[in-house]
Amino acid sequence: MSTIPSSNTIVLRGLTLRSILLTLLLIPLNSMWLLQQETVHYTFPTWLAPISNVIFIVVGLILANKIWGKLSGRVFLNQAELLIIYFLLSISSCICSDKIGHHLVEFMVHAQWFADQENEWMQLFGNYLPHWALVNDQKAIRFYYEGGTTVYQSEILRAWIVPTLLWIGFLVVTMFVLLCLNTFLRQQWTEKEKLAYPVIQLPLQMTTPKMVFFRNSCFH
Repeated sequence: MSTIPSSNTIVLRGLTLRSILLTLLLIPLNSMWLLQQETVHYTFPTWLAPISNVIFIVVGLILANKIWGKLSGRVFLNQAELLIIYFLLSISSCICSDKIGHHLVEFMVHAQWFADQENEWMQLFGNYLPHWALVNDQKAIRFYYEGGTTVYQSEILRAWIVPTLLWIGFLVVTMFVLLCLNTFLRQQWTEKEKLAYPVIQLPLQMTTPKMVFFRNSCFH
């Protein structure tokens, strides 16, 4: 049986214009930081949940929010807004991670670059590849693997823009399907089976208004 909120229950809105704009500002910064971590330093924070780089950003927002509250007498972000930012940054981190973004880019160019007369890849499975969703310009592929030039050239951008947009559309549709599945399963898992969702407990406790989590002796 679902719990009916009482008249004294305060419902916090998380999906606000403020939280969305702040998330849109943070996503590019988080993505660049994540790419540095995974492609340069090989730390791979997205291999474990909760994602460490997102936790770090949320902690910074909590501290900034606390300082803002001390100065103005009112916090800038409530707990629900902080959680929305955490969720959206986590999703964007997964998409930009080496498990999705990196392998997806490799898929668009790998077969065309490494195919030769010895392995006969194009003869073996070339007809099965979706060439309309791949980068087929050899010059653009060579620049990708060998470097030595900037991506901001018209001929390179033309070679990449169509397959990139197609795969972005594919990811958007995939995320929408997952959200639909989440909607279908939410009531069964949350209200009937009472699943605990332990992975959410850390951000949930971190974002409590009185910062009880940070005062806990176990945290220190």
